[in-house]
Amino acid sequence: MRSKDTVKAIIRLYCVLGSLAVVAGGGELLPDFFNDALGTNAVRHELVLDEATNTEVLRIMGGNYPETRIAYWQVDASTAWILQGRGRTGVFTSGFVVSDGRIADCSVLEYHESYGKAIKSKRFLRQFQKAGLRDDRQLDRRIDGVTGATISVKSITNLARLALFLDQIRLRMSDASAGRVNDER
Repeated sequence: MRSKDTVKAIIRLYCVLGSLAVVAGGGELLPDFFNDALGTNAVRHELVLDEATNTEVLRIMGGNYPETRIAYWQVDASTAWILQGRGRTGVFTSGFVVSDGRIADCSVLEYHESYGKAIKSKRFLRQFQKAGLRDDRQLDRRIDGVTGATISVKSITNLARLALFLDQIRLRMSDASAGRVNDER
């Protein structure tokens, strides 16, 4: 295995293990995030990405995203997504609540980078509130950067786009299973 492939495999494994630790309660992050965002009645679902959707996910993320099965939690029309992003030297975990096609809340749940911790601040994260997704899969607003956190800002912005896109896919699949196919993109 080439060294580049080895590094990718290690990053992929780290993302998966990190996701499992967070989802399994590897801290009190999830209960707090979900209780604050959705209350205690959230139901866990899983979105399985087909090839076309996975291709779009890779385009949104600007490269590799290790998961093709993505868990989300739902109460009524609101969903919560726990997604992994890459910082300068490692992986971080963010949570997004999507309601009516817009980000209702977001939080950085785990961040171990030595630089860019400002992306955890409420002031920075507030920029994402009420953001939607344009037809070209970009956010409908500009997100201001943070000095020393260029990679993390780009990554969390892509994760916000991803949460909104996945919610659109979820809605499309829900409409299709109810006999209401909607082919708008």
